[in-house]
Amino acid sequence: MKNIKFARRMQDAEPSIIREMLKLSLDPNYISFAGGDPDPAFFPIAEILSFNKKIDDDCNILFQYSISEGNELLRKQIIKYIKEWGIIADLDNIIITSGGQQGLDLTGKPFIEEGDLIAVEGPTYMGAINAFKQYMPKFDTIEMDDEGIRVEKIKKRIEKGYRYKFIYVIPDFQNPTGKTMSYNRRKELLELARENDIIIIEDNPYYSLRFEGDSIPPLKAMDDSGNVVIIGSFSKVICPANRVGWICADRRIIEKYVIAKQAADIHTNELAQLQTAHYLENYSLKEHLDTIRTAYKEKKDAMISSIRKYFPSYIKYTNPQGGLFVWLTLPEDWTGEDIMNECIKEKVTIIPGSRFFADESKRNNIRLSYATMDIDSIEEGIKRIAKAFKEFERGKS
Repeated sequence: MKNIKFARRMQDAEPSIIREMLKLSLDPNYISFAGGDPDPAFFPIAEILSFNKKIDDDCNILFQYSISEGNELLRKQIIKYIKEWGIIADLDNIIITSGGQQGLDLTGKPFIEEGDLIAVEGPTYMGAINAFKQYMPKFDTIEMDDEGIRVEKIKKRIEKGYRYKFIYVIPDFQNPTGKTMSYNRRKELLELARENDIIIIEDNPYYSLRFEGDSIPPLKAMDDSGNVVIIGSFSKVICPANRVGWICADRRIIEKYVIAKQAADIHTNELAQLQTAHYLENYSLKEHLDTIRTAYKEKKDAMISSIRKYFPSYIKYTNPQGGLFVWLTLPEDWTGEDIMNECIKEKVTIIPGSRFFADESKRNNIRLSYATMDIDSIEEGIKRIAKAFKEFERGKS
């Protein structure tokens, strides 16, 4: 067929650069800071699979179609889990999704019409940009500072007549910057949303991965108006392959997500749901989280120490209190793509920061993830990036 007529929403669709970088990372000579994957060394595989020993000939129902809202046992475990975050929920407030990524895609169905305006952080998670883009909205990129998204910028735009369908934020250990929204900034954002009747989409897969500093309640825990939809996931805290995520929101909103879910895949894998519920019910998630938080803190500290040791002083960086990412700001006349190409020559992979913006406003950043590399590899990888910086400078002179 010579002329395949794809939908307009596919015209600007691009493959994930992270998946492309991961292809390089399969080479054992490469050190990868590209992916946002959790460390597989800490997946509780035996504990998850212990559920399978309970399956017998009388469990045929386990392999039948199930309800779109998700397995009730798992939803009850999630209610207990998020209660520790300060979120009070009932079964009607929860739907299980096929990972947090499906939660983002399903968000487009009830909320986005073509041309709708969405406020997003600058930078923000590229997977959210790609998910929302399929529904053809307009993005308004709101810059961040050390306290998170600059709410006063949104307020000024609203005063000028901007009408937002929703505001999308990642308040804790943000992907890609690692920044955390301050308590006061959260209050400002919630007040703005309540006064202007705007939905907040809170994407919070990293909340349980705080390894230093004082905990701040999620936006949903502070929400007294029903404006916040929180999307969570067990991919970063248990394992990603089971693809078990969840959404917590007002019952009327969840009803719309259920309809969207029925059209997408009917329900999330029932075996994976029950494996996750079994793990949460019979094993200590707290002990597991303590283990991985300790490991990620050691890795983060190793990366920051190496950055301070090997990078020139004009390279700026974030120092996160949790999560998986460090964000580098390069000189204004550099681009992340240029540095990515130099890094590939040195057999280290990174992600250029431009991929995390919904517009073309920034190009002089790169994202690093310390999650999957060991301490020695982290230092060696930072040394290679430092060499790439020098080679790039040499080529410019």
